Amino acid sequence: MSAHLLNILNQGISNTPKKKGNISATIAQRLALPKSILAEVLLGNLAPLVAFQWPCSVKICINSRGTCWVNGNPELPYSHHPVNHLIIRAWGNQIKDSKATKEEPPAAITIRLSVKNGAVGGVGWGG
Repeated sequence: MSAHLLNILNQGISNTPKKKGNISATIAQRLALPKSILAEVLLGNLAPLVAFQWPCSVKICINSRGTCWVNGNPELPYSHHPVNHLIIRAWGNQIKDSKATKEEPPAAITIRLSVKNGAVGGVGWGG
């Protein structure tokens, strides 16, 4: 595994919440998540890298708390393009084949997201 990929995984793991004492089921799942993600990536599924790179936290975005590729100002919802699990998987496969990076989707996905979502992130006009 490349040093770059290990660095990406470590960044995702370091962002995992840590809590002592009694913990909720959600916190317990989040603490176990890095191991699951590491296993996925080691098995060749690089899709989690995309999800970790592009989490949406803009409350007024229709995909808030989901995954959005942002093309422009990340604070403006019209720059957000929701990314579903199929696109995340395809993007991950392109990363695996060295045809894309987690920071920049391949051209075909960029076009698909831009056309599908129009200029108003998530308010589709192109079907």
